[in-house]
Amino acid sequence: MLDREAAVTFARQYLACGHASDAAMFSGMVLLEKPPTGCPYVYILLTPDLSRILYVGKGRNGRAFQHVRDVKAGRICGVKKHHAILAKIKEGNEPVVRVLGRCGTDAEALAVERAVIRTIGIDRLANGDRGRVTPVERWTAMRERIKPFDVWRAEKPRSLAARVIYRAIVAQIDRAITDPIARATEIEIVNGKVRITQEA
Repeated sequence: MLDREAAVTFARQYLACGHASDAAMFSGMVLLEKPPTGCPYVYILLTPDLSRILYVGKGRNGRAFQHVRDVKAGRICGVKKHHAILAKIKEGNEPVVRVLGRCGTDAEALAVERAVIRTIGIDRLANGDRGRVTPVERWTAMRERIKPFDVWRAEKPRSLAARVIYRAIVAQIDRAITDPIARATEIEIVNGKVRITQEA
């Protein structure tokens, strides 16, 4: 099982030596050629000499090979990534896939993917973003940005309607963190009234 700490150690070694296969050796990691089936994993797209990391991703089954197939078929699924892969193919250096390791859950794989991207730096990669977050992580981050009720209320006088809205929003976010069905909701405030709608 790949853990975040081992993946970050690999990424730091890569930054230090500038060569992915050497970084794997120095960090005690084995870069796998074939992805595992049926479980999430974190992979990298490399130059054919296994030196430069072009892209870091999270996938299942054959996902890691889809990027090169998309470029060859003319499908653009991320402009920055598409151009980086296309440039290598035109040079006669089709990128190769190596798997950093398998993870127990999608959430773990996403966390490892983000950590590797963050460590290497988005500017050094063809990734379009810094990695995806799970719905629970997104709702939890939203909840952490909301001030505790007593602090919020003490800042200035709050109307009864504002207090009701505050409590409804916090309650819905708390439900979304623990309940998968509640995650598919929208919170909207219209004319001082809270409207919570659920996707079908």
